[in-house]
Amino acid sequence: MPEPQKYKLTARQKRMLSDYHQRQHVAAQPAQHAISAIDSIESLYKALDDRHEIKAKALLMLMLRNWLTEVSVFDPLSGHALHTGIVDFMDVVAKSMQDESPEGETKDRIYRIVSHTKEAVLAIMEHTRDKILREHAMLPIHAAREVDSNSVQWLSRQPGRTLREKLSGKPYIKAVRRRSSVDTAENRLLKAFLLRLEQILIERQNALAVTTEETCEELLVSLQRWLRTEDAIEIGAWGNLPPNNTLLQDKRYRKVWDGWLWLQAIDEQIIGDSKRVHIDILSVIYWNTLSLLNDSGRYRTVQQPVGLDYDNFLISPELPVRGYLFPAYDSKIKGKIKFIKPDKSFGFITTDDGRDLYFNPYNLSRKLDINSLSAGDEVSFAVGSNRQGECADDITLTTGIIPVDFGLSGDEWDIQVGVDKYSLKIVSGNLVIEKAQGAKKKLKIESATLKEIPKAILSLVADAPFEYSAPTNNQSGPIRMHSSVVDLCSIRPTFTNNTGSQAHLPFRLLQQHWPFNINGGMEIDCGYAKSIALHSDIETVSMRSLFSHSSTLPDATKSSASMFFTKKLSDFIQADKLTYLVPDWGNDFDLDGIRKSVNFYFDESTPLPKSISAIFAWQSSKKFEEDEVRENDFVLVVDSFDGGISITPVQAIYQQELDEILPETQGMSWERHPTVIVPNRSIHTAMARNLERNGCQASEELIQLFGFDGLASDAGEMSFVKDDHWYHLPGSIREALTQDLDLNILSNDAIGDCLSSTNRDCRGVNVFILPLEDTIRKPDLRKDYKWVGSAWSPIKGCQTLNRWQEDVGDIALWRDHLPELSIRIVRDGHFENFYLVKDATVTPQRGRTVNIPVEESFTLPAGQTHYSFPLQQGEGNKELQFVAYLKSPAFPLKKTTACKLKMTYTYGADDPYELKFIPLDSTEAGFKSIRVEWRSASEGEVADLENLPVPDFPARKSWSDFQKFPKEDGKSFSDLLDWVEVDLKKISDIASYGRVSGIIPNWIDKGNDNVFCFVNDVFVHKSSLCLNSRLELPQPGDTLSFYKIEKYQGKYHAMDVAIGECQPNRCFLSDSLPFPVLTIWNHEHSLSESDVPDHFRNNVFEGIQKALSILESENMPDTIKEELFFFLSCLHKDAPGIVATRLLDAVKDNGLLRMYHRNIAFAIGSAELPWQQELLEKVINPIDNEGLTRSITMETLSIALWRSKALISKLTEEELGALTRNLYGCLELDLKKVVNDGKGYQIATLCKHLELLLALLRSRGLEDEGFKTIFAPDNDLTQKYVALVDDVSRIVIDGDIELKSRISLQIEKPEMFRKTPDLLYALRMYLTGDSGANTIVITGVSDED
Repeated sequence: MPEPQKYKLTARQKRMLSDYHQRQHVAAQPAQHAISAIDSIESLYKALDDRHEIKAKALLMLMLRNWLTEVSVFDPLSGHALHTGIVDFMDVVAKSMQDESPEGETKDRIYRIVSHTKEAVLAIMEHTRDKILREHAMLPIHAAREVDSNSVQWLSRQPGRTLREKLSGKPYIKAVRRRSSVDTAENRLLKAFLLRLEQILIERQNALAVTTEETCEELLVSLQRWLRTEDAIEIGAWGNLPPNNTLLQDKRYRKVWDGWLWLQAIDEQIIGDSKRVHIDILSVIYWNTLSLLNDSGRYRTVQQPVGLDYDNFLISPELPVRGYLFPAYDSKIKGKIKFIKPDKSFGFITTDDGRDLYFNPYNLSRKLDINSLSAGDEVSFAVGSNRQGECADDITLTTGIIPVDFGLSGDEWDIQVGVDKYSLKIVSGNLVIEKAQGAKKKLKIESATLKEIPKAILSLVADAPFEYSAPTNNQSGPIRMHSSVVDLCSIRPTFTNNTGSQAHLPFRLLQQHWPFNINGGMEIDCGYAKSIALHSDIETVSMRSLFSHSSTLPDATKSSASMFFTKKLSDFIQADKLTYLVPDWGNDFDLDGIRKSVNFYFDESTPLPKSISAIFAWQSSKKFEEDEVRENDFVLVVDSFDGGISITPVQAIYQQELDEILPETQGMSWERHPTVIVPNRSIHTAMARNLERNGCQASEELIQLFGFDGLASDAGEMSFVKDDHWYHLPGSIREALTQDLDLNILSNDAIGDCLSSTNRDCRGVNVFILPLEDTIRKPDLRKDYKWVGSAWSPIKGCQTLNRWQEDVGDIALWRDHLPELSIRIVRDGHFENFYLVKDATVTPQRGRTVNIPVEESFTLPAGQTHYSFPLQQGEGNKELQFVAYLKSPAFPLKKTTACKLKMTYTYGADDPYELKFIPLDSTEAGFKSIRVEWRSASEGEVADLENLPVPDFPARKSWSDFQKFPKEDGKSFSDLLDWVEVDLKKISDIASYGRVSGIIPNWIDKGNDNVFCFVNDVFVHKSSLCLNSRLELPQPGDTLSFYKIEKYQGKYHAMDVAIGECQPNRCFLSDSLPFPVLTIWNHEHSLSESDVPDHFRNNVFEGIQKALSILESENMPDTIKEELFFFLSCLHKDAPGIVATRLLDAVKDNGLLRMYHRNIAFAIGSAELPWQQELLEKVINPIDNEGLTRSITMETLSIALWRSKALISKLTEEELGALTRNLYGCLELDLKKVVNDGKGYQIATLCKHLELLLALLRSRGLEDEGFKTIFAPDNDLTQKYVALVDDVSRIVIDGDIELKSRISLQIEKPEMFRKTPDLLYALRMYLTGDSGANTIVITGVSDED
């Protein structure tokens, strides 16, 4: 066992601390200067010369404060102790405990004040701030430069009549003199501070060894010298005034003000220290013990913020300190108990290799009882010997992972290790450790044992020895080198060190933002953490996640994290040149923050795609020669990421000059084509599933943060906590992750599409497949596709490229075919692409600028304060999360301005693409050129979820409005209530008379097709017969059947007349009844409302009964029954029970659902009644949620949601999310049908589904934030909807298709959108969150079919 290390105490401290524990046994006579209590800073120092126990207490207080100062990191501006992570804090404590340097300064409160203010004070004393004073003085006449009224008054009192006479014989005149003075408010405070500090430092100097107190001694000498200067003597007394701006704002005087405030409070703080000695020393022992446990490498506790309150000696973790103790590396042999003799006198252990070894109770470890053992127990042991030969010795149980809780609360400390509990307190100078229902143990607190106490505690509670680990030679400090290569897309990047070999960073690039109790939140570094918490409120960022396509991190978070990670990288890798590898699935805009950070911290940095570096690794191998690569052959470099897989086509280009200069290249250079993304997440999903099987509850998050390589590199060394569930990353995690990964993710079709995207003739060329990850397995490919394998190190390939490039000079070893880049503009009412980059190839040389011609001119419309054009990369709707933003003092333009565009590309620059708008006529335009800003789509326009535009709802009519309802001519009115009552009277007649029949006597022809007859006194008009073009008017004597309807005063008319016993093919009520009924029973109106006229309510109830009697009649035609059933369905909550029964049956059958979807839509109402709620649920989740059924249910909801303002609130967040996804699929299918066929009903269906989208956007008005985020403008699905609406607009406008919407909109569109249908324009405005959407008014919704 190594010799115990000594804690840093002076000889006086050791002696005084010993006195502190012996004070009850020492009887000494009090001296004249004895201190009765430590109640000020002076009394603390004076106590050090006392002979009583108070001396030891003072010494203990200094020792505790010295410890806290050493383990604290102070803000250089404010001087406050900075919060830190618990892992970092324990590391600092461990280093302090291991520090073997000679005795240094006593770092007490005064040392902290001096350290904070010393540099500022010395600078101020060197150049003291002054002010100009204006005063009157008797000056020589030649020196007078300014006179005033006082001077004139003095002259007037002098004898003489003229100025010459008054000044004759007088060499002096009273004049104004200006001089500088240091007697300012801030300097008075400075002087007061230094005078007080001088007193304390002198007292401190008398008590402590001057030779070790360099910091304070130097300042004392300097301030004493300055206080004797004329400037200091001139400065007046400080009057305890409020601080002026200089004291608060000047960086030096502000520190003096801080120091003054601390000195003012120091005596009160000393009193607190004196009262808190036992609590503070328990806190020190607690953290020393925890740091020793952490230093062992066996303890994992969650990295979390630790708040430090220096004044009150508070060290406060955000969460309780809990963790797990892992077993130490055990060199012992493992085995199992084979047999124990019944009398427990001896037994045998079987080793893993099959040997049986004897043991008896004397061979067990001291804490192991043979009575606790039984056959089958796993044990560890060493091989010893006895008289019979080899035996098992020093036998212990095989330890597992043990939970450990450290709970410190005031003067009590509770420890739980497994099931064992301990309580620790300081009593009479001893640390008392009491085991629950067990014995007590006392540890004396004194200088000789202070450092041994944590070891003794851990030995007792963990039954194992603990020592601080000896310093290692691991390369954890900065590495200085000329050049390095780093693979950045990793949580623990691989790099080349100063020997040129590859290594992993010794730390992770991982950071968390905790938003809890510490000043609104703080960032903590998790680079060395052994355990992290994963919680929705904790924002966790890794370098790898900054590359992620699915990342939802705010731009500000990405930018700050990128700078933080790159700063750590540059502190460790101090290279003159850096080449950093980037994934091909990233683009220049997504990598903006990372590129700027690297360029900021590394003077000469160059990005390199991983596809190119991997190819050069292959090219420099023997296999490349064996593979016989020819000119124009393609290499497809395949990579996987959280969004799918990327395939980067790279074509071989033969250069004879290259072959001659560098034969090992075989003359092959390369041209990289744009990467093709295949949205196949099967690898990601399979690894997440494997993690879940392994017990992880945060598999998706871990894979996004760590990736496969990151998790594999931390195998067996890391734990994760989510919702109090701990997941310990096993040592076999690589095997666990790759289980069932034989996925055929790379299809022949995907390869074919990728080759086609290059627009090259690929006939007769070889195609090589080069995967970048082991997780990408060889699929079943065509025979002419050659699998290269994944054994190619991109780092090594980059080194090869750099070396070869130096050898060949200006010959390009690879070129880059830039992806197409365009901006979305409005032309003729719809959006289209304006290409900025098309078919451009560049030689990627750091800092080299290439011009990219843009042939077409661009016209800026007048009247806009700025312009923002969405960026798009590649073909289709691959919209980036960036916009081209144009701003100038010349805006808004007075007239449309034509511009030519100048685009350049600079490889590796902060902003590789530079675009300028140059007006064709700069004089008229008012500007010469404007440079475009590439902004994040959310930059400066972060979606305010509370204020997103929400489609309104048509105004609700009152019952009195129904009685005076405007007609279509806008001049006259209708009484809808009377209208309904008239139709209900007709229903009553039908119920009373049924279906009537009679003989035609003869026809009366009045001309103008006015032909009629009377059948049994019932007026029958020719127009009431259900005749088609092939049927002639029935002859007299023929039989007619009809409904007998009373028109007025006993006069009856025949309706729905049919010849003979034929059934009518329609119902006359459909021409009259639906409009008033649909209008009245809208907006949740029902007969239960108090302002419904009584006569109307009674007539409706009576009419419902008549309608039911017709429905129940066996003799009535189906047409009248269906019409009346529709009428009853429209009454929603007023509908009779038959409606609920029949419609609930209908939603269970696809055929009936399609037949009655309109009945269902109107019957749902506001889903107030249980049957209506069930109906709504069945529509949202139909029995067949595919094809036509899904389309029908979407139409149903489109009607229902525009009937009731409150209905949207009845949807759950999950239902709304599912609806939005399903609706998008429906709209995609609708659009394809319209493009392919363009039939009227298909256009109508598309329109109804678009109306549903507008209705669902009303969910933004709900209170729950979860609903608001579903249609947040920066949401992926929302942006897909925007692109889809743009596509619909283009097809509708180009095809001259009329989009008839039921929704009436009051809307003002810009001229450029003149051709865009109102519904599509409104949808785009709402989806994008444009504030102009707030001016859109929905005036009404037509429900007639």
